[in-house]
Amino acid sequence: MKMKIKTSELTGRALDYAVAMAQGWEKMAGYNGYSTPNGIVIAPEYIPSWDWAQCGQLIEEYWIEFKWVTDATIEAHSYLLDGAVAYGHSHLEAACRLVVLGKIGDEVEIPDELMEGV
Repeated sequence: MKMKIKTSELTGRALDYAVAMAQGWEKMAGYNGYSTPNGIVIAPEYIPSWDWAQCGQLIEEYWIEFKWVTDATIEAHSYLLDGAVAYGHSHLEAACRLVVLGKIGDEVEIPDELMEGV
């Protein structure tokens, strides 16, 4: 079963899953990983909301820019994603939400098993 969640509220594993879906990847049944449209298998350690190496690729691909809004909030925006703007408590969280917002929209369907903490 899946739940619709606002992109602005996604965190942790649910956010990482949504980023993978925004890139056109598919969750592999019976395996905790993803497959890309090219048939490449991505290990379950895909955690762009926590890993600078993984999120850095997204930041470069979409030319994401950042600015501090408050002491605890960062804004991410990209003209390559139709001028979309997203917010987060870290650069990574803001960038991931921006990619999901720009590619999928304001809401995304997340499997129930990934909903802990959202």
